[in-house]
Amino acid sequence: MEQTDLFVPIKRCCTCKENLSTKRGQNIILVKILVLAIIPIIVLVIQGGITIADDNNHVRIQNKVEADIKFSVEIGLLVHNLQIERGTTTMYVSSGRMDILPVLQRRRTMTDISLNALGEWISLSTPSYFRSRNTYFKRLREYRNTFDSLNKSSSEVIRFFSYDNDVILDWLGSVITDAKYVTGTSWQPLIAYHMILLSKEQAGMERALGGVYYSKGNE
Repeated sequence: MEQTDLFVPIKRCCTCKENLSTKRGQNIILVKILVLAIIPIIVLVIQGGITIADDNNHVRIQNKVEADIKFSVEIGLLVHNLQIERGTTTMYVSSGRMDILPVLQRRRTMTDISLNALGEWISLSTPSYFRSRNTYFKRLREYRNTFDSLNKSSSEVIRFFSYDNDVILDWLGSVITDAKYVTGTSWQPLIAYHMILLSKEQAGMERALGGVYYSKGNE
């Protein structure tokens, strides 16, 4: 019986072996070389893009931390000068001593310098005089001008400056809250600084009240 060969040879097109003597073969080999060269280049470009994005994010966070620290220090200096002006004003009002007035004028100048040195201003609708630096500065000047006749009480002076200090310190709280979500763990030194300023404000109020007691005790 005649056997039939079930395996029929199939002619396959193999692209692995190209005839380099033909133009088509040369082009195919060139394409293969280019593909093999482009793949690692693409990988390097993607990896470089990811690295650049990470570096940019790191720089952005560092700039944010630097700006927050700078603004926090500026806020602390403003509160510090307002505290000293509060104490000096309280002493001036409670004692009525005119020799304190030149010292008070110098303290007011220092407060104005620190106020103008703020790199930014957080606008608030309440209280309305915190809408801008100019509106707050105008209110502060108007309040200062009422002391010519010594018609203010010590408790009123303390309330005036202490309320403004509380509002300004709340600025720092908002800065820290924002930094917490942007910078991760970098906000922790800011919260420590905020707590120091709050403690300093409480001590400043006690110092102002102590100055009133001292001035009245010497009458």
